[in-house]
Formats: sequence, structure tokens, C-alpha cells
Amino acid sequence: MKRFFGAFFVIGLIVAGSVAFQACDSSSSTAPTGSILDEITGYQGWTMLDAVVGPDPFLAAAHGVNNGFVRVVYASQGPDANGTYPEGTIIVKELRDADGNVVGPLTIMLKRGSDFNPAGNGWEWAMTNDTRDSIELHGDNQAMALCANCHTQANAAGNGSDWVFKHPKEYTVDDMAAFLDFANWEKVAENFGPDPFLGQAHGVKDSLHRIVWMNYRLKAFDGKYPTGMIIV
Repeated sequence: MKRFFGAFFVIGLIVAGSVAFQACDSSSSTAPTGSILDEITGYQGWTMLDAVVGPDPFLAAAHGVNNGFVRVVYASQGPDANGTYPEGTIIVKELRDADGNVVGPLTIMLKRGSDFNPAGNGWEWAMTNDTRDSIELHGDNQAMALCANCHTQANAAGNGSDWVFKHPKEYTVDDMAAFLDFANWEKVAENFGPDPFLGQAHGVKDSLHRIVWMNYRLKAFDGKYPTGMIIV
């Protein structure tokens, strides 16, 4: 990875009605037990695995990629030393807008185990409606083929394990093309003169204007900006 230094500073944060959303297959099958909505109650109190914005080579246009939404992933428990998630694990992905509000459907993976979906190592795939108050689709690999087909890529070397993509994701800047158009991004601040935090840095001693640009205008939540943010 190349590093660039010059007249500006780049911060790459290495750290988841109808919303434009590419859904899974329109078929469904009967969940083996319980209510999925009941099972995910309180999911935002689980471990946050990831908060990501921007393109992803595995997602194409799915999961709000083209809408600038933050993809936040929570898990009820983690994998074992072999990368296999225990029976009973639930993983929830939500989308958040620029103000941190949850928008659109939730997508859910539930590790049923036993004899459920042996072709998918026991996982059930599910998705809520846009208002997140009912389950719109759910089922095994056959019923939810689009979800399953995408997640087979997680089983390839280095992409993840047990049908789950690697988290947290990493974002790297390989060349200057990633930020050369920064003047077309969101201008979030412009200031001049002394700053109690800067001392003589960032042009203060030379009386230069300081302009801050973001590739996505997003608020930090839980004290963090998502992976994929660039600040110039």
C-alpha cells in the first residue's frame, strides 16, 4: 500500500416506503422454531462486528451500497477457533443513514443447526420488511438462493468462514485516485486562524485556511466513523 504526504492530510478509517435494496430470493420456507423477530430482540446490544460504508467487491448493489448507507453488523456470539459459529448464533445487518437512523430492512442469519439446511451448514436466511416489524422472507439455501449463493464466497480462502464474511473489514488506499476528487466531496468545515488543538500545525502559523472534506457526510455513532470513510 502506498502512502502519500503533501499539502493535505488523508485519514482512512480502518475499522454492516422502499429503500433501494437488492433483496434475496422471493421464496420462503417455514422457520423450524419460534419467531425470528422475537429472537433478534435487543440485537443492538450484541457485539458490533462491523460498520462499513462504500463499495464492497462481494455486494455489488446489495445492502444499500449505492445509497451511501452504513452497513452495521451485530452477532449474538462469535466463532470458535476453527471459524465455525455455534448453533444458536444470530447475525443481524442493519443499514443507517447519514444521521445514524436505521432504514430499510434487516437481513438476518440464524444458525439453526441440527438437520436444518445441511447444505448451508445449518444457517437460516431471513429478511424483514422495510419497517422492520415483520419477516418478509426466510428459509434455507434453496428458498433463499440469492443470499446463499453470495455467501458461498465467504467460504473461499481469506474471505471468511462458515458462510460468514470476515469482520471487521479493512479499507486500504492503494493509489491517489481514491481521493483526487476530494473537492467534489462534502465540505464539512472551513476555518482560519488559531485553534487550541492544533498549535502551529495545519497551516496555523502561516495563516492559511483549513478546509475539511469527507467522502460521505456521516455522523459518528458509538464514538466511531465507519470503515471506508476518508477525510481530507
